[in-house]
Parts: sequence; structure tokens; C-alpha cells
Amino acid sequence: MRQTEHVLYITLIDFLLQILFFGIVVSVIYAVAQREETRNLDPEQARDTVERIRNLTGISDLTILKNELTRLGPLQPAVMHAKLGREMEKDISEAGGAESARKILAEQNARRGQGKPSCLDGGAKLATFHAYPDRIELRHPLTGEMEKLLSRMGLTPSRVARLALSEFRTTFEPVKQLEPDCRYNIELVEHSFDTRPRDAARSVFITMWLPPAPDRK
Repeated sequence: MRQTEHVLYITLIDFLLQILFFGIVVSVIYAVAQREETRNLDPEQARDTVERIRNLTGISDLTILKNELTRLGPLQPAVMHAKLGREMEKDISEAGGAESARKILAEQNARRGQGKPSCLDGGAKLATFHAYPDRIELRHPLTGEMEKLLSRMGLTPSRVARLALSEFRTTFEPVKQLEPDCRYNIELVEHSFDTRPRDAARSVFITMWLPPAPDRK
């Protein structure tokens, strides 16, 4: 549950975009199948849309396509989801696109501290870390706040310069006891698509939005 909570805002956009795609597809098929309800539907537009759906799915038989799509869920709720998806699509467009929307949500989440206020004024970052599949490294120079926190924990910069994922969790877990009413924000530069380093970092800190490293693989 904790992992779900701290990625909720970041995954919301992706989830709704998926609803948008499937909802629009099912709503078009539903409208074509229910002719008595399609008086206001442009036949030419409907045919073009169905043809694009056929090309995307590789299913040419309309009956088979409708049956396959129906398995995704009831048709009537799908129409409602399509409406919600179109509204979300508009909001995303006004925000500057999906990537921009994710950035805005991540920054808001960082300032909010996942339900808790940031430990630093204005949601300032505590430190910058580099994430690899098997380790997390601390970037220098350190911020003054990071130096203070390490001193409070009885740690030296060299001690936390390079930590295995499990070691990172156990090393920084005491931070949550030191500051139970707030969360520190960190920048995490990801050098891998592996999500385990990110999960290890988020077990203690809030990861602020940052573009992945150019060598990410």
C-alpha cells in the first residue's frame, strides 16, 4: 500500500490515458452497433474511426472486434469512461502535454511531501542521488542541509557515497524517526529503467522530478 500511495499522482495520468483509448474505442463500436442511438453520429467519421481501430488492432471482422472490446468491460460504463478520458485529455493538453503534466504532479507531490509538509522551506531538495540497478550514489557537492542531516545521524559523506539498494534503505531509515512530521525531497538521476532503485529511495525520501540520465538503459 505504501508504494501505491507514493506513486499515485505519477501514475494517474498514464491510467487515465489508457481509459481514454479503450473508452473511445468501445464507445464508437457501441454507437455503431446501436443504430437507434446514432442519429447524431456522422457516418463518415464513424467509418473512418472504425477503420483506424481495425488497423491498430489487426482485427478486420467488426463482430470479432466488438466481442474482443466488450471483454474489457461493460459497454455503458466504457462510454462514461470515454467522456472522462476526453475531459482529462483536454486538461493534459492545457498543461502542455503528458510529460509536462507528470512534471507538474511530481513537483506538487514533492512540495506536499506525500501528505506531510516538506522538511525544507519551499520543498527545496536535500541532495541529489544517482540510481543504478544495484546501487545509489550521492552526488557532490553536498547541500548544507544534507551535511547537517548526516551529522545528526552520525554519518560521514564517504560512508553514504555509494550504497547497495538494501543498504540505502537501512542507512537512511532513521531519517523518518528524526523527522516524523515531514519528508525530505531529493533529486534522483536514473541510469536504469529498473524501478528498484527508485523504490529504495522513495522508501525514505520524496523523489523530485528530474530527467533521466542520457545513458539510461
